Amino acid sequence: MRRLRLAIEVAFVAVLLWVLGSAAFRAGSVPPSTGAEELAQVVSVLRGLEHDIERGDALQRMQRMFPEGACFTLTLYGVSWANVAEHPAVDDALKKEAIARLSYAVAHVTKSPAVDPFTDTQVRLGVFWLGQRNLLLARLLRVMPEQERPEHLVTEFHENSQQLADAFLASPHRHLDSYEGMVWPADNVTALLSIVLHDRLYGTDHRRAYQEWKQWTLDHLHPETGLMGGRLNSSTGALIEPARGSGNSWITTLLAEIDPEFAKELYSRYRKHFAIERLDFLMFREWPEGVARGEDIDSGPIIWDAGVTATGVGLAAARANGDAEMASDIHALSELLGWPTTRGDQTRYVFGRLPVGDAFLAFGKSTRASIAPNESFRLRPKCHGMLAVPILALLVVGVRGRTARSASKSSNRDGSSDPPPPPSSPGGGAGGAGDGAGGAGGAGPGGGSATTQA
Repeated sequence: MRRLRLAIEVAFVAVLLWVLGSAAFRAGSVPPSTGAEELAQVVSVLRGLEHDIERGDALQRMQRMFPEGACFTLTLYGVSWANVAEHPAVDDALKKEAIARLSYAVAHVTKSPAVDPFTDTQVRLGVFWLGQRNLLLARLLRVMPEQERPEHLVTEFHENSQQLADAFLASPHRHLDSYEGMVWPADNVTALLSIVLHDRLYGTDHRRAYQEWKQWTLDHLHPETGLMGGRLNSSTGALIEPARGSGNSWITTLLAEIDPEFAKELYSRYRKHFAIERLDFLMFREWPEGVARGEDIDSGPIIWDAGVTATGVGLAAARANGDAEMASDIHALSELLGWPTTRGDQTRYVFGRLPVGDAFLAFGKSTRASIAPNESFRLRPKCHGMLAVPILALLVVGVRGRTARSASKSSNRDGSSDPPPPPSSPGGGAGGAGDGAGGAGGAGPGGGSATTQA
């Protein structure tokens, strides 16, 4: 019996040591933000997504989870492949593959289930869908040689961009509806980036729409944080929601490509009001301190005040705005809690159960720093307080084992041995007294029921 107990404890300690070592490795294995190794890690995640999106049911699963699930997953997938195509370490073969995968996203964002929930607002199918569609077009056309750009996509890009710019300038508050009567600033920033990229590719002047949107926004920021609100009144532009993490992580990521100085200013405020530290990890809140609105479909789970979406998208925001400390911590947190598994050339987090989460991580890890586009920073390895949990468990097991061994040695020195079995009671037979039978696993009080419960 003692040998069995010892074997169980040894096995338990071995498992704890494995968990501890694995966690420490993943939490500390933060790669540099440039080079072939980083690129290979991003591509491995994207190839897992390629299998699940292009040959599996990932889009259908994400669409069942939230209304924009298929569209957003495709956009993140496509933009991440665009980031790969523009990575300094990419070779010609990988760039060709990246363009093919981005082309898949461009083609399928116009099909079911990606278009299912959307209807026309001031623009075709609303600013959420058209903004993401146009951003995918912009990124595809930018990475393709001019002579190879499909004419029908170029024509659509021109038409979409003009439609968006005109609608922004016609809106009294310079925002457009995602769904009829519903305005989210984060969705508008996606569309604004797409028309600014059109200017850079084709020399148009849609940036005027961005400048007027920016001026209106500066005059109507959330007063407590100096950030954009989560949602606006469609008629008046008045705040319906305060600033929130999920929106501002996305906004500050995209603005870094449109207007780096403005993005950095907003990101600085965002970090001031939304950054929190839990078990030595920096992460982002979903709501400002003192605001308790709970979680919703945009925030994802909120755990210990930290928003899962705000923090996940925050990896891209931190990288885009040159915040190495925050980027390092979120990267380490994703490796520690996401439990990445790699089979062949495909990596998935949480066993591929949440493809949009993998897409957010691929997007974040492939996002380049627009403040220094040809340089980057090295993410710093760090040992985190969360590792104290398995360490403490290991110490408890070790102390318990040491105490038990000390007690056994003391008993042997005293000349004592195991107590003799209790005498048989009349009629007890093989089962013995009730307590004896129970201890032997027989039909005594507690014995049978304990065995059954086990």
